[in-house]
Amino acid sequence: MVGTHAGFILVYEYETGMKLIKRFKVSKMFHGYSNGVLVVHPTLPYVLSAYGHEMKLWDWDKGWECIQTFELKHYDSIGEVAFSPTGTNNFATASSDCIIKLWSHSSPTVEYTLRGHKSYVSCLDFFRGDDSNQYLISGSGDCTTKIWDLQKKTCLHTLDVMSPVLSFPFQILCI
Repeated sequence: MVGTHAGFILVYEYETGMKLIKRFKVSKMFHGYSNGVLVVHPTLPYVLSAYGHEMKLWDWDKGWECIQTFELKHYDSIGEVAFSPTGTNNFATASSDCIIKLWSHSSPTVEYTLRGHKSYVSCLDFFRGDDSNQYLISGSGDCTTKIWDLQKKTCLHTLDVMSPVLSFPFQILCI
């Protein structure tokens, strides 16, 4: 699967030598520079596309039907998306507006917002703590990594680092 700057998804069949099997428009054409994000759900036949200010959920078992369009409330385009590995219905988005939003597949509106970064949020991911609760980790251009308690909807820890955070090996974390 490939997402293009022109707002198309191209789906290829790997076993047949990379034959194009589906091409469809997911977004309006971009004006200026804007990132597009495609994320495959870990257990369901879903792909989430976030292009500019448009975010849609596609079901490949239904012929790539758009099953949900989300009312995007970020002030800037989405740069990061992460699906919850335990709650198959939840995901998080982040953008250069410094805000993280938590969503459900079944609703077009945001469930809640996490605020605390002072610059763009460049990476995020879900993880489970030793207490079996679900947490979110986010990295930012403000030179911090934050660990969020999703049950309390608050920041538990802020780690100050020497430069903007681009990624993290979330598997080594332990709460």
